[in-house]
Amino acid sequence: MRVMVQRVVFPVAAVLAGIAAIVYGTMCHRAPVAQQEMEEQEQEEEVSETIQVPVPGAPGGFITQSVKAWQPVKRQVEVTKIQQVPEPAIIREITVGGIAWGPAGLRRTYSLDEPPPSLCPT
Repeated sequence: MRVMVQRVVFPVAAVLAGIAAIVYGTMCHRAPVAQQEMEEQEQEEEVSETIQVPVPGAPGGFITQSVKAWQPVKRQVEVTKIQQVPEPAIIREITVGGIAWGPAGLRRTYSLDEPPPSLCPT
């Protein structure tokens, strides 16, 4: 009887542990995925402007003076965003080519503005 219990309990426990690991991986495990996006950011840039100031008695009646000022400028900047993606979504996107291994880890190969790759490329 004791041998019978040993032969049944350990394999059943191993199968239950495997099922628990799969459930944990699909429900709880997430991995960071980097994505490159173009984002419009406002930056301040130094701008020098030349103005002419009227001065009586100066040759030509004007003095040229350079004025420097900070002016806000909007530019398109490439930004890396990190998202925590669930394991099943990563597996699906790797399968269709939506996620690839990059120098810094996993990275998305498309932007969120465009549709992701499909299973059938034709």
